[in-house]
Amino acid sequence: MTGSNLLYEVMTGSYERVLATPLDRSAILVGRALKEFAPLLGAHGARAARHLLSGMMLPLEAGPGWMQVAARFNPLTYMVDAERVLFAGRFDDAAVLWGVVAAAATCVVGLVVGIRTTRRVV
Repeated sequence: MTGSNLLYEVMTGSYERVLATPLDRSAILVGRALKEFAPLLGAHGARAARHLLSGMMLPLEAGPGWMQVAARFNPLTYMVDAERVLFAGRFDDAAVLWGVVAAAATCVVGLVVGIRTTRRVV
C-alpha cells in the first residue's frame, strides 16, 4: 500500500514537496510504511484483516502447479501463511518465524531500494 500511494504522489508531483523537507529520506519512507501498518495493530484492524484474508488470499494448494512453485520464491507467501497461523491463535508454529523473516527481508530490501531511488531523483 505504501508503494502505491508513493507512486501516485510521484506521478502527481506532490511528493516533490515532501522531498523539500529537512527530514532524512529513510525517515520519510519508514514513517509512510508505519502509517499503513498501524491500523492492523488495533482490534478493529485485526478483524478487517481477517475478513480480507478469507476473501482474497486463497490457499496455494487450490492453484495450478506452476503457481505453487512460483509462490515458494515470493516472500508474501510466507507472510500470508504466518498471518493465517496467527489468526488461528497458534503462536508457536514455524510459519510465524518464516513470516517474520520474510517480512524483515522485504522491509530491508524495500527500504534500500526506496532510499537509493529517492536519492537519485533529487
